[in-house]
Amino acid sequence: MPIPQTNYLIAEDADHQYVIAELMKVRFPNWGTSKADYLVEIKPAHGVNDALKHETLIEHWKIGGLKVLGLVVDADNNLKGRWQSIRDFCLKYNATPPPPEPCPANGFIIESLIIEGIQARFGAWIMPDNRRDGMVESLCFDLIPPGNEKLMEHATNSVGTAKAKGAPFIARHDIKARIHTWLAWQNPPGQSLGRALANKTLLPSAKITDDFVTWFRKLYGI
Repeated sequence: MPIPQTNYLIAEDADHQYVIAELMKVRFPNWGTSKADYLVEIKPAHGVNDALKHETLIEHWKIGGLKVLGLVVDADNNLKGRWQSIRDFCLKYNATPPPPEPCPANGFIIESLIIEGIQARFGAWIMPDNRRDGMVESLCFDLIPPGNEKLMEHATNSVGTAKAKGAPFIARHDIKARIHTWLAWQNPPGQSLGRALANKTLLPSAKITDDFVTWFRKLYGI
């Protein structure tokens, strides 16, 4: 009989779910090879608004045997607002000590939060680094291997040309357009972010991920 899971992470969506899982496979030798035996069960939400809803967090809080619940969402262009939503959730349940007003640069962890009689550790990370606007693609962009500078310059120029010719993507998704344009030219073409990490097309062990991995390790005690 499988051991009941006690560690959960709410990820903004499936892209986040697979990126995080692939990063952890590299950093933790005992992470597991399939979702069923991962050290932490990563559950994708239906976008940032769903992930941040207090109802979504409470639903996961009530999972039997919960010890740790984490949350990972994108800052997009609203880092302050994302953090305020997370902070409001903790304050609603009398978090002690109360979360600081600025988002902690190394990620947020509160050792004990009690909700409807259930006590667990809670933590949050706002992609890419709790310090700036951006998204999971911003982190992955920094995992492009050295030697791709000219190709990335070409991808950036191509995206700019496409925008000038009427491509409808919005300005804050420019980083998404650039990294997926670059991925379209790799072997094999058009890999998802998670698959690109698994194939080492992107570098999952790059130092830029250290802070996120340190937060993850501390939150889950692994």
